[in-house]
Order: sequence, then structure tokens, then C-alpha cells
Amino acid sequence: MKNFDAKSKNTGNAGGTAMDFLPDDFPDDFPDDQSLTEALEEYTKQDLLDIARLHGFSGYSKYRKKSELACFVAENMLLPSHMERFFLNAADEEIALFEKSMAESVSFSGFDSDMDGIAVFAEGAYCFIRFAFEVYVPSDVAAAYRLISTPAFHKKRKRHNLLSRYIVAAVNLYGIVPVETLMEIFNDRNKQKCTVDEFFDVFTDLSYWNEDVAYYQGAFVADLLLASDDPDTCEPIFESLLEDQGDKPFFVPGNDAFLLYSDVLFPLANLEVLRLHDFLVNEFLYGEDDATDICEFSALGLRAGIAIKDAFNYIAHPERLPDERIGEQKGDELLAILIDVWNNTRMLANRGYTPLEMDALSGENGETWDSYLILPREEARKNKAAGKVVPFDKNRKK
Repeated sequence: MKNFDAKSKNTGNAGGTAMDFLPDDFPDDFPDDQSLTEALEEYTKQDLLDIARLHGFSGYSKYRKKSELACFVAENMLLPSHMERFFLNAADEEIALFEKSMAESVSFSGFDSDMDGIAVFAEGAYCFIRFAFEVYVPSDVAAAYRLISTPAFHKKRKRHNLLSRYIVAAVNLYGIVPVETLMEIFNDRNKQKCTVDEFFDVFTDLSYWNEDVAYYQGAFVADLLLASDDPDTCEPIFESLLEDQGDKPFFVPGNDAFLLYSDVLFPLANLEVLRLHDFLVNEFLYGEDDATDICEFSALGLRAGIAIKDAFNYIAHPERLPDERIGEQKGDELLAILIDVWNNTRMLANRGYTPLEMDALSGENGETWDSYLILPREEARKNKAAGKVVPFDKNRKK
């Protein structure tokens, strides 16, 4: 389920912890018998306005008093139709944690990873986290949830969740996927078939909670692709990626493997990225967290098509890495590792294929595609001597 920060409208997938969504003065001795309205009154009026916007409510601007606004927000949050829409997006593990919090006292030890599972409900103000890391679900929220929590609702939720994960996985893997293509991918892998209309119904709700996914020119696309890379022409990045993809086939893994790509970082899960991480820690003396952040940023950039030299310069930027820590030998080793990361990364321009896989596919059926394969320096020199030109980055064609 999409993580939202009511205060900053964070639209990334990572989100924060449940503690990030508490009002600054939320009392740690907040009593157990308070209603949703009373809990919301602990927020500032601005917080309540942000929560109302998050839920997509209208008509809230006419309420001048905080108590009236809290009552309005609570009444609308508890409507069965709205609760269904909100909880429809929750994953099984998130629902299980919420139901457990309704039935018993649930506390976390510090910043437990399970807090991310409850954070989606804390962001929506359906539960509250006291500063003892204890989850509190108001009794009227629990009662309203029990009314919608029917077998029919959860069957619908599981179906919705499955289709949502397919949309997100496809956008993460390809950047651009025509709706009909995704329908074919889904129907090839599932007994219960879906239609284009069903995908659109799911997307309409998904796009409300997940602003990273958009619809454009008959396709589901990564929202960032609709930004302009040329202020003069305002041509979206979408157009240049679509041109790069051309008529290349889609890389389609098996059903379970396909859904793993609903995690935006899963395409980076390969040995070469791990090797880059270890190199940064052991040779460049980066801390573990810094090395992880740099690897993720660099690898995501590479799969989106940035040049190797840009990733190299980002990693070896003087503000992060003094010259004496690099040296020519380590610089060459870093370049070699980045080339391996590039060649084994599932590229958006290759519709999910790595450059190595795309190069192997090219020519199999009489088709020739630009794979963007980069060879190590020695091998590149040999190919050049033999009259073969190997692109060093995606902007140089074969």
C-alpha cells in the first residue's frame, strides 16, 4: 500500500515510520477509550486539513473551528464506502497487523521493521502510535472496520492487490507498458483472467494512493517519465524512452518472479551491485549505509540510462571521496565494476532485458536491436581493431 506523509505529501515508495505521522504534542498517556474524533483533535488544524486532502474529501474548507473539522474528517473516514476504498489497497500482512492491533495491545521495540506495516494506517489516521511505540485503534474505527471486513470484501481486496502489484511491477520493470500488453502478461499467468476495463478500475484507485504510476497514451508509465527533459520543447522523457525501446520484446519472468518487481529496488538485486557495495566499503571506506544509498542511486540511474561516466563521477565526487582514496588502479577497478553492473542490469530501454541478454537475443530471429552492451576496455580494443564498434553509453549507436 502506498505510504503517505500527511505533512509533506511524500510520494515515494519508501515513506517513513509510523512515528513520523504523529502530531508533535500527541500525548503518550492518551487514554484507550477515546473516539476517532477525540484522537484527531490532538492534531493541529493544519494537520487535519492535510489528512482531509489525503483522503480526498471535499467541503472541509468551510469549517473554521478545529473541533468541527475533526468531527467532519472522522465522520467521512468512518463511512463504509470510504473505508473500503482505503483498506482495499492494504496488503495481507498490513491487514493482519491492523487486526492484531484492534484485538490486543501491540507495541514495537524501537524502530521495528513491522512499524512500516502499521504506518500506512497511521498516515491515514485510522490508528495512532503512542510514544511508547504502542498502537492505538479507536473503538469506533474498529467497529466500522468489522462491518466492512467480510469474506466478499477480502476476496475483492486480494484481487485488487494482485492487479495493483502487476501494474507496479510492470512499471518498475519496463517504465512503459501498454495496458493490453500487461493484460496479456497477466492472463498468461493466471487462471482468473482480467480485462482492460478491470485494470483501469484498479488503476483509478491505485493512482489515488500511488502517484508514482500514471496513465499516458494507452500505457501505464512511471510518473517521472512524464517530466520534461527539455524546457524549450517540454517533450517528456517518455518520448525518448519509447524511441529507445522501439520494437524490442518484453522480458517477462515467471508469475512469482514477476511480482517481485513490485519492489522498486528488486531489479537491483544482483551480484554485481553487491560487489559494487563491497568495493565501496572495503576500498573507498564508505560506511555501510552510505554505500547502500550510493549503490541504489547509481544502479537506478544506470537502468534508467545515465552514462557510466556520470555514475562514476557521482561515486567518486570530491565532496564524498578525497582524491588520495581513489588512485588510478582503484579508479580502473571501479569502472570495471560499473561496466559489470551496467551489463547485468535490467534496463528500461531494453524493456527489462539486461544488455547481455539483449545482445544474445539480437539476431536470433533476424531482428537486430541496440543492446547497449558495454565491453571491458581490453575486449573493446580488440573489437575496434576488428572493425566492430561497441557503444560505451546508450547515446552511441552500433
